[in-house]
Amino acid sequence: MKQLFPFILYLLRGRVLIAHNAPFEEMFLFHEAQRAGVQLDGFSVVDTLSLARATLDLPNHKLPSICKYLDISLTNAHQADEDAYATGLLYIELIKRRKLVVLNAPLISAASTKDIPARPSVALRPPKVRKGNTGYMSNLLAALPSEQLSCDSQADSRYTELLEQSLCDGQLTGNEAQRLADLAAPLGLSASRLTELNQLFLEAAYVSASSDGTITLEEWKGLDRLAKEVGRPDFFSKLQEGPLGGSLKGAKSRRCGNCQKEGHTRRACPELLNAK
Repeated sequence: MKQLFPFILYLLRGRVLIAHNAPFEEMFLFHEAQRAGVQLDGFSVVDTLSLARATLDLPNHKLPSICKYLDISLTNAHQADEDAYATGLLYIELIKRRKLVVLNAPLISAASTKDIPARPSVALRPPKVRKGNTGYMSNLLAALPSEQLSCDSQADSRYTELLEQSLCDGQLTGNEAQRLADLAAPLGLSASRLTELNQLFLEAAYVSASSDGTITLEEWKGLDRLAKEVGRPDFFSKLQEGPLGGSLKGAKSRRCGNCQKEGHTRRACPELLNAK
């Protein structure tokens, strides 16, 4: 934690810190500063909990409850980045309702960026992945930072390899999703990078399925399952109408030239393959 404080102090200096139940958050911040031998000063604090209690007549004023009441998005409560973003939106909404002046913290100018301490390289704690209403992968992406924190050349290949292993049966289980999170977070992989890697994985699966010049109905179903598992359910929609596979309607009527059964081509006919 000690290596973080020069950067934290720079961000706090002359600014206003907004927090929900600020005294609780301050207690941890000052405790860690004391452990690191650092003096924290030079910033102000606004407590949105106190502001909400004075503004809104609600049964309770917990952050998730207030966000639900004000229709503020908070998908993963108690996830640090989501809570922070929601608290900022809550602050803006509360001051609008109370007709107060917005507290604008000074921006970092381009001329002063040379004075910013280097951002330390810190391994992120893996998030707990839940399936929810949108699936494991969507919730994993929502829990990761949007900014890439690592330049590890092996990070992409390690994630892709584990993703391939996890989806070899066409399904992503909770344990498999958690293993992906346990790998991606410490490596500093961002949500946007994982989205790109997931797309490359789907493209590779499509190339593999179409290597014989056609895609059967069963192969389309398998590709669609993969797309849904990585949070891209519509990824293959346009391709299914393209020249390689034809429409799904056409795929359903395709029959093997040998056994006349649907769902595979002559080249992939089990009878011919077993005969060999």
